[in-house]
Amino acid sequence: MVINSTVGLSALLHGCALKTMGRAIYDVPGLVAGTTLDDFWREPERHRPDRARLRLFMAWMVRCTQLNGSFYRRLPFSPNACGLSWPGRAEGADLPRELQ
Repeated sequence: MVINSTVGLSALLHGCALKTMGRAIYDVPGLVAGTTLDDFWREPERHRPDRARLRLFMAWMVRCTQLNGSFYRRLPFSPNACGLSWPGRAEGADLPRELQ
């Protein structure tokens, strides 16, 4: 169980059942438990992430939220930018229909 954290992404990648209690980018049907917390604790194994949906989600996340840069490697189009970028409602940033 997480509120929202990168630990949640790690749990999903490891195939662990997950329940979010806050707003998280990965709070998507088929990835996290959409049940009450009591129901989640009763049968956590029932709420493991769907692997095909997880692959689709990860591909979307890489395409729409990640830039290939780091603290040590600046982005060629923006010398002051590095790391993670969240485009918000920009074109291409919305979840694919299959994940909604």
